[in-house]
Amino acid sequence: MIRVIYLFVSFMFILSCSHAAVKREGTDSTTRPGPRLSERVGEEAAEIRLPEIPATITDPEARAGFLLVHYWDLLDFADTRLSRDTAFMEQSFANFIGLFPHADGSVAGQAMSAMVRRASVSREASVFLMEIAEKYLADPNSPMRDEELFISYSDALGASGLSGTETARVTYLAGQFAKNRPGEAARDFGFTLRDGSHGTLRGFASQAPEMLILLFYDPDCGSCAEILGMLSSSRGLEGVLASGRTRLLAVYPGDDAGLWRENAPELPVSWSVAHASPELEEEGLYYLPALPSLYLVAPDGTVVARDLPADRLMEMVE
Repeated sequence: MIRVIYLFVSFMFILSCSHAAVKREGTDSTTRPGPRLSERVGEEAAEIRLPEIPATITDPEARAGFLLVHYWDLLDFADTRLSRDTAFMEQSFANFIGLFPHADGSVAGQAMSAMVRRASVSREASVFLMEIAEKYLADPNSPMRDEELFISYSDALGASGLSGTETARVTYLAGQFAKNRPGEAARDFGFTLRDGSHGTLRGFASQAPEMLILLFYDPDCGSCAEILGMLSSSRGLEGVLASGRTRLLAVYPGDDAGLWRENAPELPVSWSVAHASPELEEEGLYYLPALPSLYLVAPDGTVVARDLPADRLMEMVE
């Protein structure tokens, strides 16, 4: 943890130092090598060499963008001592991903393409990098999970020339992440409510003056029970729902109707509790690798946010 904090602080210094500060170091060149790789000391892994940012780039966001695009320039992926070292590559990749929030979003594709191009000198290193990218960007339990960055990575791989067999997993996941992206129309599906009536997502969302909270859950899921309990006891959420401006639709996507009927009465009366029609799972309308999963949907059916952390929703309504 100390190592991560140190590297993060180092990156922030690099991004924020002024033109004058860089000049005092006696160079404005892009060719001077970055800090040398440290030798291993016990369990400690080497650190990646960082490129020198031109002194003419003074805007912090632009500096972050330059560093992202050139982040891997000084790493020889053919050197398997480093490119296949788990600790070194995972730390380097985590620090790389940590820079994206500080740069303009338009550089994501360019940065991913540069990384893939550098790694392409070694098929072995490229495949290993795929595993790391999935672990950090696609795993539902990863605190750095970012579906949009993973899609950018998949797009870069698609132009890299690697075989379909090796990239199949990345392509599949990116295709799943491309469903119901923010700004796009949420895929419609039918459902049955606990009072026996039927509806559709689009129709239900249109009845919410401001926003629909769409909550996918499983009655037989421990983490779901914990988060459902937290949401159920939230006075802020209850107040928002009572105002009528926002509606909450809790949807069970599975096929055990008996389990759903048994559990549905336990959820708050202010929630609309539904069992999705079979097409939601049969047609793969939503990618739900882990439950619960929270979406925000506008009255016109547009996805506002997806995979919203429950604590973030609580902050929004408290």
